[in-house]
Amino acid sequence: MKTRNRGTDIRINMTGDQYRKAIERLGLSQGAAAAMLGVSPRTGRLWIANGPPQPVAMLLRLMLGEDKTEFWIEQAKKASAA
Repeated sequence: MKTRNRGTDIRINMTGDQYRKAIERLGLSQGAAAAMLGVSPRTGRLWIANGPPQPVAMLLRLMLGEDKTEFWIEQAKKASAA
């Protein structure tokens, strides 16, 4: 997923495969992950196929200890300055 800001792309995404691996690393089934995230099992399957929305990707990365907050903040500052 891309966030567009003044002509500069900030890419904060997660593929479907990365989403599947992330929920596996958390010890969750697809159904349990969907329930935890407050979505239907169908939505969870769509995320497996296409990747989750940006807030979900960010949450899962934080839960896995892959905190890239400083990177995202820096990218947002660069985009707003452009």
